[in-house]
Amino acid sequence: MSQKREPITSLNRARSSRRPPAAMVAALSVALSVAALMVAASAAAGAAREPGAPTQALSSDSLKGLGAGSMLGFAPGSGPEQVGPSSLGSSDARPSTRGVGDVGAGSNRGHGFLRDARGFTTIDAPGASDTSATGADNRGGIVGAYRDDRRRFHGFVRDKRGFRNIDFPRAEGTVVWKISGRGQMVGTYTDARDTAAQFFEHGFVLDKRGFRKIDIPGASATRPFGINNRGEIVGQYLDRDGTAHGFVRDRSGDITTIDVAGATVTFAFDIDDTGRVVGTYIDSAPRFHGFVRDTDGTITTIDFPSTGDTLLLGINNRGRLTGAHREAPDFIYRGFVADGGEFTTVEVPGAIGGDAAVNDVDDGGRLVGDYDLAISGYLRDTRGGFTTFDAPGAVSLTLPVGISGGGEIVGTYAEHTETAVKSRGFLRDRRGRFTTIDFPGAEETEVARINEDDQIVGIYTEPDGDSSGDVRGFLLERGTFTRIDVPGAASTFPTGIDNSGRIAGRYVDSGGVSHGFLRDPRGNFTDIDVPGAAATAVVDVNDRGQTAGYYTDSEGTLRGFRREADGTVTTIDPPDAASNGRPGIAIGPLPNGINNRGHIVGVYRDNQFQIYGFKLSNGRFTAIKIPGARGESFATDIDDRGRIIGIDR
Repeated sequence: MSQKREPITSLNRARSSRRPPAAMVAALSVALSVAALMVAASAAAGAAREPGAPTQALSSDSLKGLGAGSMLGFAPGSGPEQVGPSSLGSSDARPSTRGVGDVGAGSNRGHGFLRDARGFTTIDAPGASDTSATGADNRGGIVGAYRDDRRRFHGFVRDKRGFRNIDFPRAEGTVVWKISGRGQMVGTYTDARDTAAQFFEHGFVLDKRGFRKIDIPGASATRPFGINNRGEIVGQYLDRDGTAHGFVRDRSGDITTIDVAGATVTFAFDIDDTGRVVGTYIDSAPRFHGFVRDTDGTITTIDFPSTGDTLLLGINNRGRLTGAHREAPDFIYRGFVADGGEFTTVEVPGAIGGDAAVNDVDDGGRLVGDYDLAISGYLRDTRGGFTTFDAPGAVSLTLPVGISGGGEIVGTYAEHTETAVKSRGFLRDRRGRFTTIDFPGAEETEVARINEDDQIVGIYTEPDGDSSGDVRGFLLERGTFTRIDVPGAASTFPTGIDNSGRIAGRYVDSGGVSHGFLRDPRGNFTDIDVPGAAATAVVDVNDRGQTAGYYTDSEGTLRGFRREADGTVTTIDPPDAASNGRPGIAIGPLPNGINNRGHIVGVYRDNQFQIYGFKLSNGRFTAIKIPGARGESFATDIDDRGRIIGIDR
């Protein structure tokens, strides 16, 4: 996510500066509506929108990661690619297919840390695959949460006696967020196995008297995040309409709502003993800002200097603040401390990448947080079982995008070098072995789809030079790369391929407008534009000639669609929330893939600001949630057997 959300059609304009490498991964222009996740939906070149009119966004503002900072650490990247003009032919260059070894059934990583006067100490709970340290008292105690090898979340406290689990009775998962100097802890828990840790719906306080529930009357979810030595609690609740508000709960149980002016979502994360509250809010851009609320109710925005997003997560009784920020070129969150208006980034020695945050600071200046939190891929089998995986060498992200009928998976992963984060394509065979795919001489490569004949489509960027950061499409077959360009287009993004070799995708014309296309096996192109749409993107095609994609209508609303071979277009409307008892869908559903049975998978954001995958089959809409996720997860493709791939945060 960049500093400002761009309208969908601005993705299509040429730019001369080099594209942020990490943006390529999460925005994966090959990635279909994953890219649309990051963008505001807008009419072409703003022609159909009045100046200043609000835009919509299906945000990557997905609460990702476990710690308070990383739980707001939304996906790096800005949106579908902005690229320069191109007019390329074909190339018989040979691919670089470097074998990179095997991977197990899930290698998620994430560590907590403590920084005190002696330096940094890594905190890993026994038996954990991921650990986050979220709070510290003034007596050496640290609290947090971890995920075990069965993908269940447990709270913990670490003190002089070692680690102790904190599990709310009969809960499916527990997170401890903060601990006061008096030893009172607050946290969240869930009754549902497939609820992501960020979205646990019930709150609790734990002290010498045991567990006590905290549920705000009339709220659909209550999440206490912080507590001070006076027993005052802050957090977030969702009203019945799904709107998120911050709150302060005093010792008598009275609730004061906190809504930052102009915010769409407000989080209250911590409170000091004087009653000053710190938190984070999301504006309509959407962009993330920290805030401090004084005892008289005055709210001051706190932004890390020269950054796109700021998360404010902790405060001690000396006024020292902690949080996370991110900025170009890599858009990865880094922790910080702020004291008297002076900001200092906190880098954990030995960290290899991924999001990080400083979640709390005690009165002695000890910092706790988390680092190396990564995004993994998943494979959901026909029985509903999930397997997670990471590409060897992937540091912050593994994004599977396409799956063949034989179970081969292609996608992209992020690799860190000494100077940058780079995107590389991968092929994962049915035995779990990975091969890296690099377009010869390319700066970065991303892979989108694979068919039964092992034909692969994707995009790449050229090295710095006259073409600085330009993006090109490619077809890889029998070891040979062929460039794919729609004639006269400024840029071309092939995103799907069927078993006949027909290729689907989108291109950007010289005026900066996005159109869908089909390319037949002989190289002939056909435009696809949804009637009345300001911009159209096709993401996939099946053997029946059906295509799926998304478009912006004349009002700037982002909508998914399915198009039949005869040109008939059907908009994919969200199901009626009132009739199915689910939260309403705010943005989407947006397709990412379609199989030969016409089944579609993709992503949507509900009105509680949570992002999920979905499957649409014979008119039946099913949400896809992966058990044990830290934050949101969504689906990117489906094969004819019904196996689904996607990402697990």
